[in-house]
Amino acid sequence: MLREGTILQQNRYRITHLLGRGGMGAVYAAWHLSLEIPVAIKELTPQADLDPEMLAQLRTQFKREAMTLARLNHNNLVRVLDSFEEGGNAYLVMEMVQGESLADRIVRDGALPQAFVLRWAHQLLDALAYCHGQNVLHRDIKPTNIVIRPDDQAVLVDFGLVKLWDPRDPRTVTVVRGMGTPEYAPPEQYEAESGFTDVRSDIYALGATLYHALAGQAPPTATKRIVNPAALLPLRALAPAIDPAVEAVLMRALELRPIDRFQSAREMANALSQPFQRQSTATPAPQVASQRVSTVTQASATTPQTTPSTSVPQITQPVPTLQQARPALVSRIRHSREGRASITAFILGIAGLVTMIFLPLCNLPLPLIGIVVSILGIKSKQRRGLAWAGLALCLLTLILTFILLAVGALASLWENGTF
Repeated sequence: MLREGTILQQNRYRITHLLGRGGMGAVYAAWHLSLEIPVAIKELTPQADLDPEMLAQLRTQFKREAMTLARLNHNNLVRVLDSFEEGGNAYLVMEMVQGESLADRIVRDGALPQAFVLRWAHQLLDALAYCHGQNVLHRDIKPTNIVIRPDDQAVLVDFGLVKLWDPRDPRTVTVVRGMGTPEYAPPEQYEAESGFTDVRSDIYALGATLYHALAGQAPPTATKRIVNPAALLPLRALAPAIDPAVEAVLMRALELRPIDRFQSAREMANALSQPFQRQSTATPAPQVASQRVSTVTQASATTPQTTPSTSVPQITQPVPTLQQARPALVSRIRHSREGRASITAFILGIAGLVTMIFLPLCNLPLPLIGIVVSILGIKSKQRRGLAWAGLALCLLTLILTFILLAVGALASLWENGTF
């Protein structure tokens, strides 16, 4: 383990503190002395009892990881700046980025809003589509390996289980076959001997991660689900407010059989874009309360990138302004008022009809007011029929009232001998 103040690469890097340790490596925060910028340095720390042949294979794999990550360039992926060996150990140097891990966000806030999670899901699926296009699998996607930067970009970190994937021969080429984290690892990743993982394995892991973010709790492990298929609760059973279409997408991503999942990151992104675009309102992107450097516990570091990928269709999220929201509010108030007017007109029509026989002159205001109110109520689509009925009753009451008044007047003239 490197101590604080250790100098590496001939006075190029100075170790400041340990960020995290994993099964085969450790990551340190360091300072680039010539560029004067913070960096993260990952050190290969294999077990002491490994035989020389296995140790040589591990070093070869570590170099392969460095070469693989160095050629990846995406806004939502970590990138390697340098690679070297010193004192019998191998090192990777990556840029450092401020932010908060998705795991910390979930611990702090619990289940996260759907709008935020879908935005991050799109970014991560775009990154996965880019990786898979380069024949690279991540194989350890989980909340602790996703960092949310202050600009609300989700960055996928820790390629410690990186796999160079040949679509013609989907067996792993990594020396150390890691299972990943059980709650997020698909069942095929438990097969240490065969290791038949492909792009659908990353789909499962991302689906489990998004499920955790929306539900506030991790899904059961694949082994538990094999023993008890009902162990995985539907997402809406834990978060009823989630769009049913979003639930359907994530439950498909979490299918135990790879053939039943989405077959590519693009396919899953397209399926998620439909419910996302149906959202009429959205919440503005949250600001990270603490601009601290994320401490990723699985021996990883993150880096901001500058080149976005367009492999997955972009999803825009409209954020309503006060001016945009005000007409909708006025419309709802108006329709509510018109609905009440329909009911009032109907009641006035009945009241006028009942009292017409006894008070034909005094009840005259009832149908007159009812006619005016019913005309307003007819504008309401929800109770238009009731408004028309009220208008008919008011008109009938008015007509009958005038008839009764006319008959009364004629009877009075007859009695006075006018006729």
